Amino acid sequence: MDCELLGLHELAFDSIQRCDESTHKELCSRITLSGGGTLIPGFESRLQKELTLLLTPELSGVTNVVAPPDRKYLTWKGGSVLSESDLFKHLLISHEEYNDHGPGIAYRKCPL
Repeated sequence: MDCELLGLHELAFDSIQRCDESTHKELCSRITLSGGGTLIPGFESRLQKELTLLLTPELSGVTNVVAPPDRKYLTWKGGSVLSESDLFKHLLISHEEYNDHGPGIAYRKCPL
């Protein structure tokens, strides 16, 4: 299979570049790893190194990749916090709604 995909450092860089320039410094200073895939030894330091090479000297100086010890479960914790938020409740899809409307209900309630 001949397929080229972007590396995580490139995806992070692209995400930062797509945001308003006034936020770049803050975004670079708060990169938090989460998920079991980030438990690979050296992941944090390699991402820091490779991302720094893509950034301007000003941004590379403030770049901070953090790997919290509980990062394996941070995605679940974030989802739990979000699900309790009043801002999120209108997006929830009940079993009954799904049965009545099928998978398309997700696009009606949560448009892209």
